[in-house]
Amino acid sequence: MYSPAVRCSKSATCVSNMGASSLSKRELLFLRARACARVLFVQKVALGESSNEKRAFERMKISAFQTRMVSSSATSPAATSRVFGPRETISRASRRAPPPPSSSSSSPPPRRPGCRCSLNKEYEFAPKFVTGDRFLQLHLDKQNGEDDRSSSLLLSMYSSHVNAITTNPSCFVLKVDDHGFHRGHAVFDTVSIDVKTKVFQDLGVHLERLATSASMAFIPFPKRLHSLELVEKVVKETVRCAFEERERRGFVTSSESSMQARFYLCAGVGGFSLSLKECTEGSTFYCVVIERTKENQTSDAGKTKSVKPKAFSARTTPIAVKNKPFSTIKSTNYLQNAMIQNDAEMHDADVGIWVSNDKVLEGPSANVAFVDERGVFIAPKVDDVLDGVTMRRCFEFIEKGLLKDVGVIECERRDCSFRELILDKRAKECMMIGSVVQCVPIEKWDNVDINRDEGDDEDRFKVAVRLKELLEKDARGVVV
Repeated sequence: MYSPAVRCSKSATCVSNMGASSLSKRELLFLRARACARVLFVQKVALGESSNEKRAFERMKISAFQTRMVSSSATSPAATSRVFGPRETISRASRRAPPPPSSSSSSPPPRRPGCRCSLNKEYEFAPKFVTGDRFLQLHLDKQNGEDDRSSSLLLSMYSSHVNAITTNPSCFVLKVDDHGFHRGHAVFDTVSIDVKTKVFQDLGVHLERLATSASMAFIPFPKRLHSLELVEKVVKETVRCAFEERERRGFVTSSESSMQARFYLCAGVGGFSLSLKECTEGSTFYCVVIERTKENQTSDAGKTKSVKPKAFSARTTPIAVKNKPFSTIKSTNYLQNAMIQNDAEMHDADVGIWVSNDKVLEGPSANVAFVDERGVFIAPKVDDVLDGVTMRRCFEFIEKGLLKDVGVIECERRDCSFRELILDKRAKECMMIGSVVQCVPIEKWDNVDINRDEGDDEDRFKVAVRLKELLEKDARGVVV
């Protein structure tokens, strides 16, 4: 066996013995110089030279080689192809060769040094480096089209990371190393606000559920928000700023106008691992207030017209079911929920619903309820689904006797059999109930009509319509 130095010396000798018929004089000189340089380098390494010199030498060698090959290919592409092959050599040479002069006035921007990626053959993707201040300014400059501040539905935002509130939608940002963003380690909740009366719908109940979810997800509240009373003050102050911003933008207020406060509690910022230990600043709390739109609003000066009750068509989703405890924690991990909704829409349905072992569970963002053939209002047990605040309110309405005139005087939570209620058509009504949709009837599920023989839609969906009316009154602060 030869030592590295001897092997390199032999390779230099072999280069010297190569005939001119196979390589040009230019290539012979270069290859001989490279072989001699390798001999010198191996000798340096044998004497104990550092690895830094090795890397510097390699970079110098590659740079010199690329320069020689480009100059050679410019005069003799065929000679260059003998070293690397035609496809690879021409590609390398063309990347570094100066672009040909263009006759058109709109030429693509020049490539940054070291940038090789491109989106297409004409215009290449070359992001520019900017300072932090300029980076933030670019976000602010994005206020155009749908992001225009005057038409945006985003009204205000609070961030505990800076302990401040803003009404500029372009500044509604969070850090990319927030665990709530890159790990989904976060919980959230929402509350509706009636614009005309400025009444919150069960804010205290939603905050308590947020605290319960946070405890189950091992997320503490920020130090400056160590109690639910302080969190409530922050939410109300953010909503107050939203009302001022709404007035400044000139939004029309009607009896149908409403807003929604969405608050998020994240594990915190500080890194990209799973551990809370790197979140040295503690958890982060965000509150965002948005304007809600009504589907039955018309463009006639904000007036509404009477339409038949909106009804959903449902589909039993093939997406895997959320198991406990994740089904009872209101976390930001909504990938399955988003997949359910999009799967339903791809199959011409309005909403997808989880069904497991013949038990009806819930939808992607709302609970499911039925009125059975006895006239009893039933809903799945909270052991298997999220304990919906709006569903609780519906049970309270029934227990107060507010649905006697539509034939419902009893309510219960139990296992809801899909075969019994839907396939065997024993459900007189079926509906989705949640803080966003309030109460929407389901008219068809897996192409099975629900209570089709009852008559017109008002009689067919009378329980759902009455619950929606009560929920809307309750949201406006009307005692029911």
